[in-house]
Amino acid sequence: MIKKYFIGAVSTILFSLSAIGQEKDSSTVHPKTDSPQLGLLSKVKMSGFIQTQFQTIETPGAECISGGNFPVNTSNRFMIRRARLKAEYSSGIAQYVFQIGGTEEGISVGEIYVEIMEPWFKSVSFTAGIFNRPFSFEVPYSSSKIEYTERSRIFKKILPDEKDFGAMITISPEGNSFLNMFALDAGVFNGTGPNHRDFDNRKDFTSHLTFTKSFFHDKLSTKFGVSYNQGGYDNQRKTHYEWNSGFQQTANDTLALAKRLFKGIDAQFAAKWILGKTQFRGEYVFGTQAGTEKSSKTPDIAPIDDNGLPAPSFSRQFSGGYFLFLHDIAKTNIQLEAKYDWYDPNSQVEGKEIGVLPKTGKVDITYHTFGFGLNYSLSNNIRLLAYYEIIKNEVTNFYGYEKDLSDNVFTLRLQCKF
Repeated sequence: MIKKYFIGAVSTILFSLSAIGQEKDSSTVHPKTDSPQLGLLSKVKMSGFIQTQFQTIETPGAECISGGNFPVNTSNRFMIRRARLKAEYSSGIAQYVFQIGGTEEGISVGEIYVEIMEPWFKSVSFTAGIFNRPFSFEVPYSSSKIEYTERSRIFKKILPDEKDFGAMITISPEGNSFLNMFALDAGVFNGTGPNHRDFDNRKDFTSHLTFTKSFFHDKLSTKFGVSYNQGGYDNQRKTHYEWNSGFQQTANDTLALAKRLFKGIDAQFAAKWILGKTQFRGEYVFGTQAGTEKSSKTPDIAPIDDNGLPAPSFSRQFSGGYFLFLHDIAKTNIQLEAKYDWYDPNSQVEGKEIGVLPKTGKVDITYHTFGFGLNYSLSNNIRLLAYYEIIKNEVTNFYGYEKDLSDNVFTLRLQCKF
């Protein structure tokens, strides 16, 4: 199946380039004999990017949220972090999108969706397929635009892969009314991510409401948002664990809902002034996450235990977020940045209680990450990123985490896009 996607994408590129070449050479255009397919192909827009990088970490084989864990006995590596190829076709009120992604480990489907805009007011659209979930600012933010290496740890746990199967309505009023400062995305999704089919009848409702306002002829711009997600999955066993001075087992005589309930707020500020452009961003997310004894990550397949049997679900109260500072230095191609993010997967336990209270362990440990970096734009399409992350884990009584681990990581990334 992957080969079919790849062959189809390559064929589309070749046809598109052929069409573009014929459009530019006006001497070869013959209206009476040209194929009508050329008009269709001229509506196809191709785009993409490649992020290739070198990384080094303090301890060989250490776990790493930025690009995945390092192999055993390895403390540095070259890798393709992301590569995307996207085709967009617009016709009237409809837009069709097909995207594939790849790394050195293989090729996968990124996005496949259709978006239809109502033709009267052009303020309401409907999207269906595989696309970004409308939660927070950072989750749907394009990976080619992200100024640092990775999305925050909290989103890589509660909304991994960013995308999902679903359907969404977008309301974004046009015109000069004060309503055009508001936008709403609301949809229903499988909750299993873009690479796996749903394994039960449960669905997630996800929404993001934003308010955007500019001042002083766009010298100052602001944006505020609130996010909400409610859903979960069917507990695969009659056993569920809730918090009560440690995880305590509760019995269910039916397949009960392992609930996910996320709430979030986000804000962005940008100011253009004599020294350049300064931006501040921040998000805070909290709620209830359904996971397993060993993971707080939202499952993409029905959870199983070490014996291959359905794994009982664990309910945890969590919180996390990030603060980001960006500054584009005036009259240069340099952007400075500093970021702090944190993720507390279980806000009901901390420190030395972890590893002592029943069923607590590695999954309940809080992480704080301090990142510092610099972006240098060689051109409009080529960007070089140097980024250093200081990672602090909670000190606990759980084996292996009795102290802060040596797992700071440095990334040097080259991004090329078109």
